[in-house]
Amino acid sequence: MALDDTTYKNALLGLFNKLKDNPMTIEEYAAELAKITDAQIKTGEVPAGITVQTQGTAASQSGQTTSAGTII
Repeated sequence: MALDDTTYKNALLGLFNKLKDNPMTIEEYAAELAKITDAQIKTGEVPAGITVQTQGTAASQSGQTTSAGTII
């Protein structure tokens, strides 16, 4: 799934509206903002097709990516 800007914006607006009614410390604000941002990032996906390099036999492979993925 692609990153969802509308949901992220609405979550931020909810946080800002919460601030109007219930002031919070900088630490509390940072924690809430981090939760919202973490949830947004986890909605993204890296599509298939990243180049990999492997070693081993057909039954036992290990390796790593050799090109960068892009979160959509």
